[in-house]
Amino acid sequence: MSHPTSADEATLRTSLQSLAAQLGKTPTVVEMHEQGDHDPHDYLDVFGGWDHALQEAGLDPDEAKVKITDRELLVELQRLEQQLGHTPTQEDVAEQSDHSHQTYKNRFGSWNNAIEQAMLPTNDISEKDLRQELERVADDLGHPPTAEEMNQHGEYAAVTYHRRFGSWLDALNECDFDTTQTQITDTELLTEIERVATELEKSPSETDFEEHGRFHPQTYTKRFGSWNQARELAGVAVPTQKISEQELLADLVRIAESLGHEPVQAEIDEHSQFGIATYHRHFNSLDEARRRALD
Repeated sequence: MSHPTSADEATLRTSLQSLAAQLGKTPTVVEMHEQGDHDPHDYLDVFGGWDHALQEAGLDPDEAKVKITDRELLVELQRLEQQLGHTPTQEDVAEQSDHSHQTYKNRFGSWNNAIEQAMLPTNDISEKDLRQELERVADDLGHPPTAEEMNQHGEYAAVTYHRRFGSWLDALNECDFDTTQTQITDTELLTEIERVATELEKSPSETDFEEHGRFHPQTYTKRFGSWNQARELAGVAVPTQKISEQELLADLVRIAESLGHEPVQAEIDEHSQFGIATYHRHFNSLDEARRRALD
């Protein structure tokens, strides 16, 4: 997009050198926008790029680059939005900013994450665009992507799909991907928990798993009885600081009253909101837990 300017090269160089002297360092695009005498786009028009303008002014482009903060990158998106009258695309940044769209992906995880953190509207992205991008990534990978794979390879962040379609699984269903759980073995489900736990370096919560996992946490609840039970079967530690012995004993009482008799292990496994291993950790054995709860 053309941006006419009456400033010549000498004037722009002098202004750039003046701002550098004022700041005591090589200025960034954002600093020129906020504190300089000329619009950064003038430099792009006259010199063909911000780095080239810095070089022409006798300044070190690398010094400016190492000082680019997240805030500066986001302010640049906001500047472009004001200039263009719409949320900037990756193509807009390539054409009219000195920063690469890849810089935004590297810094914020995805292009759309950057747009959202800059508090710019994303509603102009149609559901058709979202579906097409999801299908493109699936074709590239050879399988329906996980939310994390979408963040890595897609133009739009997984959180956008969550907001638009309700959940990651619902987004996959919108594209008619085969998400039937009959094809997923217990081993696949548990291995996926291990993978996400390793990736996050912690025991994933259901919210963590919705964002980073390939399957929906509800699948685990249906298959294994509870999310905690699934984590335990996967060999992933379940945070216990919020589960008191009183809660565990009350749950056993509830199960017993519901069944009309003292529950055996299989019945506890089926009906308890906690995993069997949780009772063992707290009471050393399931028998001791039942004795404490029901005697």
